[in-house]
Amino acid sequence: EIPNIAALNLADVVNRAIRKYAPHVQNFDELLTGMRQEMMVACDALTAPMKNVYQLPSSFADLLRDSRKYRNFGSHGVGIATAADSLAAVKKYVFDEKSVTAEELIAAMDENFANSPELLHRLRYEAPKMGCEGGEMAAELSKDVLYAFSDALAGRKNCFGGIWRAGTGTAMMYLRHANVTGATADGRLAGESFGANFSPSLFAKTAGPITVCEHFS
Repeated sequence: EIPNIAALNLADVVNRAIRKYAPHVQNFDELLTGMRQEMMVACDALTAPMKNVYQLPSSFADLLRDSRKYRNFGSHGVGIATAADSLAAVKKYVFDEKSVTAEELIAAMDENFANSPELLHRLRYEAPKMGCEGGEMAAELSKDVLYAFSDALAGRKNCFGGIWRAGTGTAMMYLRHANVTGATADGRLAGESFGANFSPSLFAKTAGPITVCEHFS
């Protein structure tokens, strides 16, 4: 079993979905449908190169278990808080309040918010944030992202006949992927780090670890 053979940048998947669909869809549910489609495309690209993977023989370990059952691959899901917070911000400001258009938001992201300081502050410090007080919307949307990730891998077989599993551990990828990801709709600037694993975004105003856990209960 290889639990971390690959890593998927969930924040980038959501970012691409927002750019591709938000200016054209009629409601937020249609944006979520687009996000799921982008997730499927991303998982196609993630799994396709994993052919003819070589594993060192482990004869002693095979004596202790049925090796035929342990041929699965796992993939990190990176930037879950950024992904969920971005969706929450778009839902709140673009679709619910209609206080900013999708085109205005995307243009600001393209400029790394250099000319939109008020929008940046609103997205960064006033929008719902996963794991924070008032962030229930973002916490629920994190489920949509993770279910989309899991569903996009469901039914796929790896080169050993095992399954692909979606995960929320990020190892070092929360830094590597963030370095090459542009500004996002949650107010994160280009290159700023993602939260590690299932943690909130780094600039989210949390009330401590117990409160964070309560918001995921």
